[in-house]
This record gives sequence, C-alpha cells and structure tokens, in this order.
Amino acid sequence: MVGDSESASTWGEIFSDLLRRGLKGVELIVSDAHSGIRAAMDKHFQGVPWQRCKVHFMRELLGKVSSKNQKELGKDLRSIYASDERKQSLRVAGELATKWEKRAPKVASALREGVESTLTVLMLPRRVAIRLNSTNMMERTMKEIKQRSYKVGSFPNETACKRLVGAVLLEMQDRWDGEMCPYITRSVP
Repeated sequence: MVGDSESASTWGEIFSDLLRRGLKGVELIVSDAHSGIRAAMDKHFQGVPWQRCKVHFMRELLGKVSSKNQKELGKDLRSIYASDERKQSLRVAGELATKWEKRAPKVASALREGVESTLTVLMLPRRVAIRLNSTNMMERTMKEIKQRSYKVGSFPNETACKRLVGAVLLEMQDRWDGEMCPYITRSVP
C-alpha cells in the first residue's frame, strides 16, 4: 500500500487493509515511537504487545547530549540491554537516569518514561528476542526497496510502484526461504 505520510490515518488504512485481508494472530508489533503508528496500533491491535525499537530509542537519547558526551552515554545505554532479565535492565536504566539527571535532564526523563517499552521482547526466548528488539530487519527491507525505486526514478502510476515493491519483496522471500538458518524461528510456548 502506498501512503503519503506516517500519520495515524495512513497507518490506520494499512492496518485495516491487513485485517480485511485476513491477518490474524499478531503476537508482537515492533516499531519506532512515531505517534501515527502508535495511534493506529492502539486502535487496530488492542492488547498486542509493543516493542519500541531500541536502536531508535538510543539514537533519540544520544541526540539529547553534546557530542563530547555521546560515547559515554552510548556505553551506558548498551549496559541496559546487557541482561536478559527485565528487572535487571530496569534497575540499570533507573541508575543511569539518576546518573544523567544533572548533566542531561532530558535523557533522564526519557529513560524513565521510555525504556520499559524497549524491553518487551524479553518475554520471548533469547534467539527470537535478539532479532525483534529493533526495526533493523524492516530498515534493511526499506533500504532495498528505496535503492530499486531510486533507479526507476518515477512511476507512471501506483500499480507500477506496487509491482516493483512486490518483486523486491518476493526476491527477499526467496532468499530467506533458501537460508539454512532462518532469521526468526517461531517460539515454542
């Protein structure tokens, strides 16, 4: 589906279309914290756990400090995710919020308000959680689509755009199907 923005209405149309076409059994949604996608998820996928992309979250926090503090903050933020235990990760995040309170109050506030949503995947087995803690897989997919569409330049109509995107996605699926070790394996309860 082609959308002109990341608004709640655009994402709502996408989610409605997926549900109309039979999407069922959604167990987790992984995204950045964009308000449009969050509002649409809350409306169309009530009760489905949300994993905030930890990479986007970390970048957001790094943008709240001067460049001279970014290396130290980056190291601190990575320490939150060193544990597979939610309580431990939250404890470390709390300590870091206290540490950065005076130097970067916006970092401390964002840590307190947002870190928990980046730990949702800890409810899953580690082999799955490490693949779903960020939007990296989707970012790679979008990068491949952008590279191909950039070469085309412009499309005569929406159908032509969908055809190219569909072809790219089919090629990726063929590659994934041929892999010896799948990127994500379904977890067993």
